Amino acid sequence: MKPASTQSAIVAIGIGTLLAAALVAFGTAVVQNYGWAVFGAAPLVCGTLVGLVYAWGTKPRVASLAGIASIAGTVALFTLLLLGQEGLICIIMALPIVLPLYVIGGICAWSLLHLSRSDRARNLCVLFGIGLTPLWMGLEGRIHNPTEIAVRTAVSIDAEPAIVWREVIAFTPIPEPREWWFRAGIAYPTHAEIRGSGVGAVRLCHFSTGAFVEPITVWEENELLAFDVAEQPLPMIEISPWDIHPPHLDSAVRSQRGMFELERTADGHTRLTGTTWITVHMMPHAYWSAVTAWIVHRIHLRVLHHIQRNAEA
Repeated sequence: MKPASTQSAIVAIGIGTLLAAALVAFGTAVVQNYGWAVFGAAPLVCGTLVGLVYAWGTKPRVASLAGIASIAGTVALFTLLLLGQEGLICIIMALPIVLPLYVIGGICAWSLLHLSRSDRARNLCVLFGIGLTPLWMGLEGRIHNPTEIAVRTAVSIDAEPAIVWREVIAFTPIPEPREWWFRAGIAYPTHAEIRGSGVGAVRLCHFSTGAFVEPITVWEENELLAFDVAEQPLPMIEISPWDIHPPHLDSAVRSQRGMFELERTADGHTRLTGTTWITVHMMPHAYWSAVTAWIVHRIHLRVLHHIQRNAEA
């Protein structure tokens, strides 16, 4: 039996990329659901298809099929960037979950080649997966329930709570960030202002992409400030050759409410804790919640360290 050729690899990657682009477009643009079907079923099915097309008339080693599937996954993701379906930041975030599933798809192709002697049976399995994936996307969009996470960050400030409080309710402009993730496009806080005083006042926390509108719900001076989030800006500016606005910028992650707690410690310092409650509408929840928490924690640190510097000065 002849070995798989370079030409078959190119054909397999091309077919897999076209299928991936079509499935992602349906899931994100039509159904507007970023769930298991988009991040799980689609790469698994595409990886299996790539493996079977690459192995047509041959039986390559499992490592070869896993390798060609991983290459196909990388090509497919960056093709989404060139087509203007997604931005670079989101593609990089998706790589850790999408590429392993492409590899598993390649392994599934190897298993089908060795477990089934019928080309027809193998083809039916793949066609079933291709047909089931958009159906899954549609159903998942109707029954999907977001998960809420709370992100807490604390710093110790060598200042009285009254001084820290003044910096919490409204703080001066923060110097431009040096962190690569903010410079790459993730939205970052710049300054804050307060309109009014007490419960019913409105705090505006300005970001690089706009302002969070935060009606105050609890005002315990020098101790506790809590607020809802009535409006929020875009979470990032996508890096793309095109002017794009994927649906996930509006719906994937939503801030619900926040809180600052001030506690005087035994050493005369003030422990300042910032908490943000967020709903994540993307699956798998465990992965996207961890990514979101990491980003929000960095946002917290940018604000809290600025408050710390101002209060201690």
